[in-house]
Amino acid sequence: MKTFIPAAVAASVLLAAISESAPVSAGVLDPYMATEISDINDIVKETNSRVEKILTHIEQQDKEAYKGACWLDGKAFSQGAVTTVARHTATCSVQPDTGWPQWKEKGPVVN
Repeated sequence: MKTFIPAAVAASVLLAAISESAPVSAGVLDPYMATEISDINDIVKETNSRVEKILTHIEQQDKEAYKGACWLDGKAFSQGAVTTVARHTATCSVQPDTGWPQWKEKGPVVN
């Protein structure tokens, strides 16, 4: 996910640059072209807004992960939480080698 963030930021910057430069043109435009450029500008602004929301969401997830949360199906679980993943019991704990929280498998579920 960390490699996605720089690419998304670059895309956001590119879209913002296009958004700022799109209405600028040389010469007189016919009404159809002016409308098309305006529509493109609106689409770029909307796309930029969506990219910003995605980046904000990813940043919030990164902050939660740093706080010690494990993620499963889009939900954060605190350290010590126990769940069943693929018919195995797993506990949310910080890994000693990385310092990051993740699910640690304990063993198969006993019926």
